[in-house]
Amino acid sequence: MDQMTQLRLMVLVALSASWALILGTGMGVSWLLDRRDRRRSGLRSTVLAQLASDDVRRRVGIKVRCGLLSRRGVVALDMSACSRNEIWETVSRLRHHLSPGVRVVVLGSLEGKFPAAFTLETTSAPPLGRAQPAPAPTC
Repeated sequence: MDQMTQLRLMVLVALSASWALILGTGMGVSWLLDRRDRRRSGLRSTVLAQLASDDVRRRVGIKVRCGLLSRRGVVALDMSACSRNEIWETVSRLRHHLSPGVRVVVLGSLEGKFPAAFTLETTSAPPLGRAQPAPAPTC
């Protein structure tokens, strides 16, 4: 091969590599954004499914945030228009249905007078102990 052909080949390889890097980066970022949006949508639908009734759904404000590179998420519920019993019922339902690593921030009012905020951290289930052998049946 002569020098001119080698130079053209090197330029072609450099251009191809730079285009692959640009397209690959764009596709990678798009993929990460899609995963984040799917996590956010899944969390929102889980929270909506755990609200007791349509009446409660109308009175609750929901904001869901998820990280781009993290599996953790934050669900903020504005339940200031709900009663104390509705707040505790919703929190107890969410505790069982949200995945580990999701933080729930609830804004509400106690007895309609005092504003209050609390955070619920969901964690994975505690590890189970070793299985114990069943005792031998006695006659």
